[in-house]
Order: sequence, then C-alpha cells, then structure tokens
Amino acid sequence: MKRRFTGLGISIVAALSLLLAAGCGYPRRLGACAVVGAVAGGIVGGMAGAAIGNESGNQDGDRRLGSGLAVGLASGAIIGGVAGHYICDPLLKPPPPTPVR
Repeated sequence: MKRRFTGLGISIVAALSLLLAAGCGYPRRLGACAVVGAVAGGIVGGMAGAAIGNESGNQDGDRRLGSGLAVGLASGAIIGGVAGHYICDPLLKPPPPTPVR
C-alpha cells in the first residue's frame, strides 16, 4: 500500500526542520533593514493582494479589493520584515570567553 504525505505531514516536517535549524546562527540586532523590508513587502504584497482580490468573484467589488489589499499588505509586511532582518541586519557579537584562573 502506497502512503502519501498530506499537507499536515509536510507542515509538521517543515516546522520541525525550522525549529532545529533556528539554533544554528547568531542573533541579529533589529535595524533599519527589517523596517525597509517590511515597508517594501507591504507595498508589493498589498498591490498583489488587491489585484488578486479584484479578480476573485466571491464578494462585491469594493469588499473584494479591500480584503485582498488587507491580507496582502499584512502578509507582505511580515514576510518582508523577516527577510530584511535576516538578509542585512548586523549580527550581535558573541560574548567573550570567560578567563581561566
């Protein structure tokens, strides 16, 4: 019998992989790159969400546009902020080693 991964199974494997890989790097200082990434991601996500919402046929015109804009703006800002933070914000320096007596 052939077994397939479901969406939930793939999500669980991806989440566990991300949790295991999260401890491999030094933390970063929150800086301007995260803000610029969030703004740029919000703009691009909002435009994409508005375009997608405008083409969907589930609601009336203004409501489709507004809901698409809101979802695209929020998700784009979150994704852009996280990406900007990890791409170019500076690393925090590790603490110095304890002196040997």
